[in-house]
Amino acid sequence: MRCQIAYIHVYSTLCDPQHVRRPGTNPLRTLLTKIDTLRPKVFLWANLGLSAFVALAHGGALLAVRAKPIPDAGAIERIAAVSLPLAGLIGCSAAAALFWKPLQSLTLGFHGIVLAAAAMFELAWGVSLVLNGVPAGNFSWSVGLFSASVCYSALVLSRFSVPTQYRSSALVYFIPVVALAIAVPLDIGVFVRGVQQVAAHFGA
Repeated sequence: MRCQIAYIHVYSTLCDPQHVRRPGTNPLRTLLTKIDTLRPKVFLWANLGLSAFVALAHGGALLAVRAKPIPDAGAIERIAAVSLPLAGLIGCSAAAALFWKPLQSLTLGFHGIVLAAAAMFELAWGVSLVLNGVPAGNFSWSVGLFSASVCYSALVLSRFSVPTQYRSSALVYFIPVVALAIAVPLDIGVFVRGVQQVAAHFGA
């Protein structure tokens, strides 16, 4: 009986909108509450910029490997074949929604699903790099960019893609925090693995 009461208390606490949004009790909750005050247009501009960044980074990498083939050229081409069309789709839809307000919520909901799928791929890629090592050649890793990308994807998903009636639940509300907690160790792990491989190469 006590276990049932404890379970009901925990569940009701997590799903209580007032508990999730109660200001001044937690710096993290305060930050998320402030983020929730941002207008959809801010996220659309961010997604437009993100799509441009992906197009430049992956498009540039694709051009580089076609001009001068490297051992990992096939992997880069496969990634670009998916990332470039998605970047174009997100960029074009974000631009359209910026000019036509009725499209904003629907567009951001779509963006959240696409970004979440991309984040899942990023996490799987990060695990693969930690376990199998980083690719040989001109591989670079910026610590923090991986974690920020995964966290932002989870944020857009939880705020715009999840049905409205579930967004006030802490289980959904804190998805970006959970995503960040998963991404940061992988982010650091890939960097450390890369440093170890470089040190082993020059130490050989």
